[in-house]
Amino acid sequence: MKELIKSLVDVPTLRISLLIALGIYTVLLVYNTNKNSKFALDVERIFVFFVLFCLSKVNMAVLMHFNPAYLVEPPLNAVLANLQVVILGFMILTLGSRTSHFFTKKMLPSLFMSGLKNPFFWTLILLSIISAFWSDTPLITFKAGMVLVALNLLSLYIVKQYDWLNLFWFLRWNLVLIASLSMVIRTTTNGGGLAGITFAKNELGGMMALSAVLWILQAIYESKHRWFAWGIVAFSVSVILQAKSTGAQFIFLVLLALSALTSFLKKLKSYYAVIVVASFLAISIIMYFVIEANLEHIVEATGKDLTFTGRRQIWEDSWDAIQNRLWLGYGTYSFWQGWRGLDNPAKDWMSGFWMPPNSHQGFLDIWIELGLIGLILFIASLLLNLVQAVLKLTTAKGIESILPLILVVCVIMTNLSESKCLRPNFFWTLYTLTAVKLSVDSKPLSTDKN
Repeated sequence: MKELIKSLVDVPTLRISLLIALGIYTVLLVYNTNKNSKFALDVERIFVFFVLFCLSKVNMAVLMHFNPAYLVEPPLNAVLANLQVVILGFMILTLGSRTSHFFTKKMLPSLFMSGLKNPFFWTLILLSIISAFWSDTPLITFKAGMVLVALNLLSLYIVKQYDWLNLFWFLRWNLVLIASLSMVIRTTTNGGGLAGITFAKNELGGMMALSAVLWILQAIYESKHRWFAWGIVAFSVSVILQAKSTGAQFIFLVLLALSALTSFLKKLKSYYAVIVVASFLAISIIMYFVIEANLEHIVEATGKDLTFTGRRQIWEDSWDAIQNRLWLGYGTYSFWQGWRGLDNPAKDWMSGFWMPPNSHQGFLDIWIELGLIGLILFIASLLLNLVQAVLKLTTAKGIESILPLILVVCVIMTNLSESKCLRPNFFWTLYTLTAVKLSVDSKPLSTDKN
């Protein structure tokens, strides 16, 4: 089949005909989107869904190349990796009637508001660009910083065009698509856990933990098709179990407990609700590290596969690397560089034929790449987002009041065992969307119950 397609494409007349047809359809698409606002909205929703799906860094032919990470590190296929820039530019042109209004009327005021309400988050992104000055690979670091800026601006566009309920819809159905495809494309990783269309079982498990909780909220708050929502919950939980990820199972329990706690939190004054959530999060983090420290004994008792194998050693070694550049780090994308071979700054971490792609701990990796200053900025941003999410919970109603808090806590818990910070992936995109949305929507914290 591949040979047949290649032989057809190599025919000059057929190639010219395809280009002409593509040009005609392009003109028709641009014309209709700029004349019909409803059609433009439908096209935009498809585009947003597609971009969010690709940002999940799915391990699928062609689509895997459309993740912005491959604009930074050496891509698997340079032509396909650069094609995503063409696609993005084409969509901006196609949706001119909507994007022009955003760029001329909404972008600068929204950018100013977001920077004012969460300066730590935007300063962290700025620091990732500036770190090119002390990086050993300045071009890669600079490109990484610009990709993060582009992701922030894309998030700013999405959150200004869509409310929380729309974001809730995009996330739920993206996760359903990932779960469904993972059941068909059943790739596995260490321990035999299901990875599906993702690159690791812990990644798929973490996504499904969030999926299960989001669909539980959908089943509770929306009476329409409730049976279908519970079916998706059961489906998501089954994928978690097939992934055999202890970390994902723990994240699911934490998010589930937090969801159950929201009814109580809504009755509290905002100030006290923040204290309760902070205490809940602190207890969850302590429990995680207690489990991780005693995981070997737990595995012996339960007979499960060890999912934290080797991580403690990597964490200890990472601390040694941190000491060398304590305050400013090595620069974004400048430490874990497996593609550089013997020039990789992390080459001493190689075990046999395996090179860890990161320290498997998001907070450690931020410290390695952007130093203690970057870590402080990230933690300050997290805490501010947590406060804004709690304020949203106590002042709004329905699913949209709960979603920001669930997403912030999900990102925190995921980065305890995985490294998802400052990379264009599903969980960092979650954090970016949440941080930007909360900052443009936030109100002052009040001690009075509204």
